[in-house]
Amino acid sequence: MGFFDFLKPKKKAKQEEINVNAFLLTHLKTQLEALGHSVAFSSKYAALEVNDEIEIATAPMPGDYHPMMLPMMVITIHPTHFPDGIVTYLTGLGDSVETKVAMLTEEYIHDFFETLTKTLTTDVVPNYSFHAKAEDWEVYTSKSVCQGEWIEAPKEDTLFNLLKEGLKSAPLSQEMNSLKLYVSKQNSAQLAIECTLNNEQWDDGMELLKNYAGTWEQEVEYKALKQFMIIKRKDINQ
Repeated sequence: MGFFDFLKPKKKAKQEEINVNAFLLTHLKTQLEALGHSVAFSSKYAALEVNDEIEIATAPMPGDYHPMMLPMMVITIHPTHFPDGIVTYLTGLGDSVETKVAMLTEEYIHDFFETLTKTLTTDVVPNYSFHAKAEDWEVYTSKSVCQGEWIEAPKEDTLFNLLKEGLKSAPLSQEMNSLKLYVSKQNSAQLAIECTLNNEQWDDGMELLKNYAGTWEQEVEYKALKQFMIIKRKDINQ
């Protein structure tokens, strides 16, 4: 469990950081319980235990940031499918801790947690499917999120269709595979891209996202598109 040692309280940690993390976990616990989940605080480190199968660990990101920003790392652990966790970096924005935590919590639940939990049930229809490596795969996605100003927002299936052929040769090394996608363009040229498959950069996907952003007509100063996906081998046991 050494990878998660940094999540344990440290005597020299700043009190402000400990309080922010505790506030985030408490708020997240309340929101998940309101959705009908069973949630308890972990006795091992700064984390929640959800439905006796999912663990959510959180920690503030080290460094100096603008006062309006709250960058946090969230690790979502499933003992069978994601024992090393799905590592996610989220940033809450606002002029108070409450506002930043509320924004961060909402994004985590709707973009990541709900996408994962629907893959663990047998009565949810996948968003997409494809065949590769002599296997049938199902794809469960969050809603695609547009940021900045778009004259015409991309269709919901834009990122999947962009990556579909590339996924057929991607290193799908697990029965369930996490895929985090983010692409932004600023000032007509500056690109920021994240394409991580099972917490590792997927270079072919990065190139596809880069080429896609190159087709954007930059009508505004900033625009971005992001989405989270889980790619699950069909008919695996839950």
